[in-house]
Amino acid sequence: MNKYSQIAEMHYNQIKTGFLNNLGLEFLELLYKYIDDYENSFIIYKIKNENVIGFISGTEDANNLYIGFKDKYFLRIIWIIFKRFCLKPSIVKGIFETMNYNKKTVLLPKAELISIAVDNDYKGKGIASDLMKEFFDEMSKRGIESVKVTVGADNIRANEYYKKWGFEKKQEIEIHKGIKSNVYVIGGDITNDEQ
Repeated sequence: MNKYSQIAEMHYNQIKTGFLNNLGLEFLELLYKYIDDYENSFIIYKIKNENVIGFISGTEDANNLYIGFKDKYFLRIIWIIFKRFCLKPSIVKGIFETMNYNKKTVLLPKAELISIAVDNDYKGKGIASDLMKEFFDEMSKRGIESVKVTVGADNIRANEYYKKWGFEKKQEIEIHKGIKSNVYVIGGDITNDEQ
């Protein structure tokens, strides 16, 4: 299994509250490959015994990332969505809501922490902290001074985790009708050596 398949599977299994899981593993694998290939975004991952045990992804500009992804893989994305639509027609509404997400955070930083996940067998061993430190270092190297992250309002553990790292809640939005999400921002010197 290649690293993008492993990352997609980890996302699918560990990040249960997001909409992207509705698009399936094929979509997630394609998205993470694009994130890793796109010059203004990145994935940092930890490997043990040839298996991805944790990853974090980020971008300098979320809007441009998703536009580029759509432009590069338009036909494949349409085919994946069509197959998913046949199984779950309501998926179309979620796609349009997700596409409009960045319009709701226009006054916040363009740079975004997209996702972070650690395999269950390796949780509590400092891997997430290492990934966060490397994420901040990478953003700092790229000259990024502030970063946002969006997390489901009901995901208490993740909300507390981002607060621990110094993120401050700046906005509450509804990406999908009736489901609240919190948008956190960390700004200024994002290098965080205290954790």
